[in-house]
Amino acid sequence: MANPFQDTFHPSQSGLVKDMIEHTGSGVTSAGDGNVGIGLYCEEAVTVNFQSAAGNTRSVAMAANSYLVCGVTQVNAATDGTKGVHILVV
Repeated sequence: MANPFQDTFHPSQSGLVKDMIEHTGSGVTSAGDGNVGIGLYCEEAVTVNFQSAAGNTRSVAMAANSYLVCGVTQVNAATDGTKGVHILVV
């Protein structure tokens, strides 16, 4: 994993992902040091609180089985548990 938004020789910022990091619903789930996911996948309808690649904290309501295309460095804990949220990494 790396930061596809800074790596000038990164093959793709879309399409196939090589891994998904699941947020378990408690605490903070990070994409890892220096890593940035290209988005999120949500299994259930939920409001996701996350840190964007630009360093901003965002809160987005998502439908079940939906994708959010946005650079993500971490998913934060939320009052609804935020289970079934995955960071998509290339």
